[in-house]
Amino acid sequence: MPLPIALLLSAAGGLLTNLAFPYHSWWFMAPLGLALLVYVVHEQRKRRALLLGFTWGLAFFLPLLYWSTASVGQWAPWVALSALQALFISAFAASYAFVSTRLRRGGVVAAAVLWVAYEHLRGMLPFGGFPWGNLAFSQTEGPALNLAAVGGTVLVSGVVALAAAGVAMLVHARPSGLIALGVTTGLVVGGLILPPELEAETGTVRVAVVQGSVPVRGAEALGVAR
Repeated sequence: MPLPIALLLSAAGGLLTNLAFPYHSWWFMAPLGLALLVYVVHEQRKRRALLLGFTWGLAFFLPLLYWSTASVGQWAPWVALSALQALFISAFAASYAFVSTRLRRGGVVAAAVLWVAYEHLRGMLPFGGFPWGNLAFSQTEGPALNLAAVGGTVLVSGVVALAAAGVAMLVHARPSGLIALGVTTGLVVGGLILPPELEAETGTVRVAVVQGSVPVRGAEALGVAR
């Protein structure tokens, strides 16, 4: 595939995945958008995969994190934060490209595991992490939500990533695509048939809430934060 077309598909994938998050919450766009990234980086060279992943990441994070311009009052931190988060997507793309060239089987599982691993890493580094934009957070209105009661955001993100890899492999005419989609469907249906326990629990919970708000924006806000 020519590089310009691959870059275009990567950017489209990031934009489609963003539609799964508020303000649109079209949950089904998450696996479709990620599928485009998996499709274009499958069995590609590492440098090409790095570029494609970074393109997908920018297309996803720039609109997702646009709210930060209102909080900070400047556009440079918004772009810097988006670029930093896009680097994790770039690393995922390169890792999957490397694995997909060496695994004849299990590529779809590797894609899901790598995605969840980099999401977890992004939630830890740097400075305590920034988990904004985890795939699981796009499924608040989707059928995979019940799985959160079993495996938290890790399982939900993993199922969405597995579905994305399955769609990508279907386009590549790989039988593993059907298997991945079958497993994904089974997990989601199982979560719907066996919903989490909703009965009230006994005991008490003590909660502290702090709502931050100051009358100015930007760096000056720190001077009156207290």
